[in-house]
Amino acid sequence: MDGARTHLRNAVDHINGGRYADSVADSIHAVESVARLIDPKAAKTLGPALKSLERHGVLTHKALAEGFSNLYGYSSNEQGIRHALLDKDAPRVTLDEAVFMYGACASFAAYLVSKRRQVNQ
Repeated sequence: MDGARTHLRNAVDHINGGRYADSVADSIHAVESVARLIDPKAAKTLGPALKSLERHGVLTHKALAEGFSNLYGYSSNEQGIRHALLDKDAPRVTLDEAVFMYGACASFAAYLVSKRRQVNQ
């Protein structure tokens, strides 16, 4: 889980430096890092890792899986976080979003690690 840990450390550095969109990007990269360990097909989206957990019976509630997917979707849909700015001069990300996403993604990554362990037992 070294990759996830590094991304989360970088996210904190970005928050402290006032680079909030970069913090959100690194926070979600921590989740992607864990997801790729669960399912290598998760290289482009989180969906394959979530489906793998569902198949193995460790992610059993559909609304929870959809919530995780929607959280991931925020970072993909907001211009300037994971994708280029198109019609704006700066991403619409404040300290509040950066701190929330950091906490949510750190928790999400820890949850995925725990669930992966259950699959491997």
